[in-house]
Amino acid sequence: MKKFFVIALAIIIALVAVSCASTEKAEASAVAEPVAVVAAAPAAEGCKFAGEYYVIVKNQDNEEFVMEEFVVDPDGTVHGASEGSGMTGFEGKVNEDGSFTIEYTRLGGTGEGQFDENGNVTGKADVRGRTSTFSGSIL
Repeated sequence: MKKFFVIALAIIIALVAVSCASTEKAEASAVAEPVAVVAAAPAAEGCKFAGEYYVIVKNQDNEEFVMEEFVVDPDGTVHGASEGSGMTGFEGKVNEDGSFTIEYTRLGGTGEGQFDENGNVTGKADVRGRTSTFSGSIL
């Protein structure tokens, strides 16, 4: 009688183990395919506004100067600096429609702008109570 219970218990354990392994394998393959497809799609396209821009800034005193750097990365991150000191560095994210907001991280200012389909950008910024506008085009 003991042998019967030991054999029955061994068979039950084996069936449960096989059943769990089959379920995990089915769940893993069902999840893996859609995730791989979704992850690959954005990386292949990139941001349509990506590139380096030549940008002129006009401050509230009507003084104009060339922005030190204005770049949009393939992932849609916009970053740069108004002047070479590094104090005027900014970063933000471009939306699908070309609109964007930026933050001047060291000075606490903000800005916003718009890219158009022709490779042009326009915007305005407010940094420590001083306003400016900017415009430019992709290089």
